[in-house]
Amino acid sequence: MSPTTASTSEHPGRAPDPVLEGTWRSHPGPLSATRSNPAHLAQLETWLRRYRPQELFTPGGALRPELAALPPTGQRRMSASPHTH
Repeated sequence: MSPTTASTSEHPGRAPDPVLEGTWRSHPGPLSATRSNPAHLAQLETWLRRYRPQELFTPGGALRPELAALPPTGQRRMSASPHTH
C-alpha cells in the first residue's frame, strides 16, 4: 500500500452512539445503519472513496488489466513454493 492510500485502520470514525473507534467493534464496520441513515451512508462513501477505486477498477467494475497482470505466474507464485506450505 502506498503512503498516499487509505489504510483499513482509517475507518470512518465515530458513529453517534456508541463510540467504536479503537475498539474491536470498529473492524467489521462501525456504520451499521448505512441502509437507513443517509448521514452514515455519506460517511461510509467518503471513507471508501479515499481508496480511489477509479484507479483500481474499470467503469464496469472489473479489475484494471494492468493491475491484473502484476501477480506472478507459474512457479513464481507464492502457492507454488514448497516453503509456503
